[in-house]
Amino acid sequence: MTTQPAQGPGPKRILALDGGGVRGIVTIAFLQRMEAVLRDELRRPDLVLADHFHLIGGTSVGSILATMLALGWPMERVHQTFTGWCREIFGSRIGLGLLWPKFHAGPLTQRLDETLGDMRLGDPRLLTGLAIVTKRLDTGSPWWIVTNNPRSKYWDGADERDRNRLLRVADLVRASTAAPTVFNPQWLPLARGHSEGLFVDGGLTPFNNPSLALLMLARISTLGYGWPLGPASLTMISIGTGSWRERRTGGYGRFTPAALIGTDALADMIGTSQKLSLALMQWLSKSRAPWEINSELGTLAGEVLGPGSNPGEPLLAFQRYDVALEADRLEPYLGWQPSLAHVAKMRRLDHPGQQETLYRIATRAAEEQVRSEDFV
Repeated sequence: MTTQPAQGPGPKRILALDGGGVRGIVTIAFLQRMEAVLRDELRRPDLVLADHFHLIGGTSVGSILATMLALGWPMERVHQTFTGWCREIFGSRIGLGLLWPKFHAGPLTQRLDETLGDMRLGDPRLLTGLAIVTKRLDTGSPWWIVTNNPRSKYWDGADERDRNRLLRVADLVRASTAAPTVFNPQWLPLARGHSEGLFVDGGLTPFNNPSLALLMLARISTLGYGWPLGPASLTMISIGTGSWRERRTGGYGRFTPAALIGTDALADMIGTSQKLSLALMQWLSKSRAPWEINSELGTLAGEVLGPGSNPGEPLLAFQRYDVALEADRLEPYLGWQPSLAHVAKMRRLDHPGQQETLYRIATRAAEEQVRSEDFV
């Protein structure tokens, strides 16, 4: 199998995958369409996405999918594996997410261990660049992204604690998926004989949509890649797991307990951060079909924050694929308008019963949105 080297000359292509639990099935539908388009355009029926992208990164469920892709899995295998895992992982609830998490992390840990074994970040079976977003909680460190890049600062230091190449991939993915209230946090052994670090879901960073983090990774020289900028040199595809605007109507806020308002506001920060990342990426880039940020900003089409020495020149080519999980926006895909209760179930990150419907919606959306000129 011929893979794309992360270092060396030539244009670079990045694939950024959002978090979203079982809604990762939305991402899968877009990835399947991309794989099919590439196989047709390049006349390579056995092509996998690791053959085409130089860096694949993800947050939470996006880290699971990114790892499978970096290993060279075809999308048929990714799809079958993911749907099977979801039924098992979210098959039985053990708590309410208050005093203890909703689900036991054992099934997820077991599946990651069975699939990845003792594979370390420096393993040559990873065919392309892999970036995993997580959050270290015990030290308050912004330890938010780790990659299998030999040029990174802590890849192979004199101290074993500074050798990222020795980190177990299964542990990193488990850390990235440790959503508070859903699973227990993950203690990650950073080096033999040293204390562990406590990690939680990468969605608790500003990068549940990891596209901005991956742009920083690709460009900032101290992070190891230092790739050149410009739409002819750098392309990124960002894929969501379904997006929506959170609305609270009626008497909400008038008699709502302060603790609940505070909890809701903090939870909304994940969506707010995603919107900010999308706004910045579309502001910095050339995008064929930009997404609407909000009613005031619009899509930012025609607005480019380019390099200071040459204002107006995009930093990269960027395209976002996603599905709007709003009742009126879903009607064309379903043939009927779902109820608010049905849409609420689709939005949940721990409801595998909605995967078939989400997959059908996303497959149709992918047929409309995915274009070869975005990444070929």
